[in-house]
Order: sequence, then structure tokens, then C-alpha cells
Amino acid sequence: AMAYTIIVDGEVDLDEYAYHDKVSFNEENNTLTLNNYTGKAITFDGFDNNSTINIVLKGNNVISSDVYDDTMPALGENYIDGSVVNLNVTGEDGATLLLNNYYNGIYIYNGKLTVSNLDITATNMDYTVIYNVMGNTLVFKDSSLDVVDTQYPIAADGGTVTLNNVKYTSKNTSHTDLYVDSNSCAVSVNCHTASCVNESICRLNTIGIFPT
Repeated sequence: AMAYTIIVDGEVDLDEYAYHDKVSFNEENNTLTLNNYTGKAITFDGFDNNSTINIVLKGNNVISSDVYDDTMPALGENYIDGSVVNLNVTGEDGATLLLNNYYNGIYIYNGKLTVSNLDITATNMDYTVIYNVMGNTLVFKDSSLDVVDTQYPIAADGGTVTLNNVKYTSKNTSHTDLYVDSNSCAVSVNCHTASCVNESICRLNTIGIFPT
């Protein structure tokens, strides 16, 4: 068995979490389900390299910290982990996710990150809402993202980023562009492609995706 750990509400091991109607994990298919969850960060670590983790959201979910927290992402791989894991975050039946007061929101270090069918609102996120650090592959589709007081909506330090059928709105966001920190990257948006070479920011607003 894998020696993995899932932490709920910022500090509680899932096995000892009292509200399994709100957060549950199916070990057979590595699926973590959030059902109208309200609390602090949910993070994991210790899964085997190249594992795929699924997070399914139902209803209205809130991940918020009373005080600004840069020690862990709001939802995803614990910063200390650093292994290659693939993460699928999927909403069901109009699910929503509010992220508040973290350095990063949905996060993995290295692997494929896919976020789909989810309406996300992010407030006071210091760095990014959706972040794939090593930038292997990031897909964001059939979703909406409403960002307030946040630096970057979506970031990947390289790799390939694909946005498809995404509605994006922002207020007090220092960079309305998708941020890709890479010597060479390709970004595909609704069948448009923006390529950036030696650019720190892919200016997706130039092809009409993100508003200026």
C-alpha cells in the first residue's frame, strides 16, 4: 500500500476527520470527493510517482483560511512532496469552489493537471489560482474563473497549457494574462494558439480570451 497522507481542514488527517459526508476518499480509484465542504486547505502527499489523483466536487465548496497561508496550497499536492502526480479536479452538476487567502489555489508540482466543469471564485490569492509548477501539462476546460485581488489566474512554469470553453472575469488582478514562465511554451486556447518564446507572460488577451 502507498504511504500517502491526506490532510483536511489544514491540519487533520482524513482518517480522523469527523465529517466524512463532506470529504471522503475512495482508495480503489484514488478519488477524493468534496460535498459542500467548508474549511481550510485539503492537501495530499506520498502517492507513488505517476499516480493519478481525482478530486470530485459536488455542491458549493469553500476553502478559506482565516489568516493568509503560504505554507500549503488550498487544494492539491503538499509543497514538500515534489513527486510526479497527475491531478484531475472535476465538478459535478454545477459545483462551485471558492478559494480564499492562500498563496496558491489548485496546485501540483509536476504532472498533468486538469480542471473541468467547475465554477471557481478566487479572492485574496497571493500568487495563483491554478498552478502546475513544472508545467508538464495544464488543461482548464468547461469552467468559469472569477478572480479578485490575485496575481495570476493560471500559471505553469513551462509545458503546454490548454484552455477550452472557459469564462474568465477579474478584478484587481495584477496580471490578467495567463502566466507561463518558460523558454519555450505553447498555449492552445479554443483552437487558437499563442506561442511564446523567452517570454514570461503569454498575452492571451491579444487573441481575445482574457479581457485587458
